[in-house]
Amino acid sequence: MSSHSQELLKYKVKNPVYSEILYKLNVRGVYLFEFVREFCKERPTLVKQMNLLEDDGFIQRRQEGNKQVFFVNWWKINEEFIGFLKERSKKLEKYLLEWRKQADPARDPMERAFLVDYDYHRLPYQQLLDKRRVKELIANPLLEEFFQSAFVSAYEQKDFTRGVYDFFEYLLSRASVKVWEYDYGKKQVRSDIIEYSPFDPNGTYRNLYDKEVREGQGKLLSEVKKNKQLTSKQKSQLVHTLEQCRLSKQELKVLYDYAIGLPFIMDYLRKDRWFEHRIESHKKPVETAYLKQKEVPKVKILKKMLNLSQDLKKVL
Repeated sequence: MSSHSQELLKYKVKNPVYSEILYKLNVRGVYLFEFVREFCKERPTLVKQMNLLEDDGFIQRRQEGNKQVFFVNWWKINEEFIGFLKERSKKLEKYLLEWRKQADPARDPMERAFLVDYDYHRLPYQQLLDKRRVKELIANPLLEEFFQSAFVSAYEQKDFTRGVYDFFEYLLSRASVKVWEYDYGKKQVRSDIIEYSPFDPNGTYRNLYDKEVREGQGKLLSEVKKNKQLTSKQKSQLVHTLEQCRLSKQELKVLYDYAIGLPFIMDYLRKDRWFEHRIESHKKPVETAYLKQKEVPKVKILKKMLNLSQDLKKVL
């Protein structure tokens, strides 16, 4: 067996054959004798493949009378996706550890600004080097719902040519974060905003989070308590109603990780934009805080990092 074939057998999500089984199972529970009709293969072959998927934890079975029903283990799909991101994070971390040895923060203010973020673990990808954070992301129920919907869509469109791993690659390529600048009085404000998230293409979940945290029930509660036109009883009733509608801290965390945290991590791991994004993010603060100049020619913006980015592409 070739090394490529061994890899496809070991990593089921890279294999279109095993991925097709997962896509066709999607959110259904199926009996094997009925499921085999959906494939152009013999029953013993399908049984062997499903047993291998079960051994690796991708599918599970339950007994219903004298029949066995097979279904997808969505926790495992979440684990594979976060594991996919984690492997890229490890490669990036290994690369940056070597780069750090060559960095000269005393001479180069751009490197100094970057290394502050790196040393204090402020870079989004570094979350995936924390076991606790990895477990939290794997257990995210919104991520599970997303993959369920995606697998159903693949089944309905009869799109079984690409492996699940290819779908992971596609998701990574679609996440996009942009730097947004605007004037607030005499100050110029810079912020990273999510331009597009494949998990939340219309920004519905992100808007829900923003409304809850920045505008939502907390603000309304404060306004109700300060309102002098309401009686104590009316205030009590409104406060009780609003508190019942509020999301718990855990629900907010799940919402944040899904709608904001993951897109930022994924954008950071995109090999074709990684250094470009960090340079753009640090350019303004460096110009004002370190160089004391109104404008700095773009040709001075860390040529070394731009050159190193070509090596990074090879690593990732």
